Amino acid sequence: MPGAGEGKPLELRYRRLYYGDQQVGSVLLFVGAR
Repeated sequence: MPGAGEGKPLELRYRRLYYGDQQVGSVLLFVGAR
């Protein structure tokens, strides 16, 4: 079951990147709306 253990960190990393981009986008929208 080493594959599952290896896949989890990658998924978390991509998820973190995705949510990070979303946060940056929302911040940019908030700043632009000002």
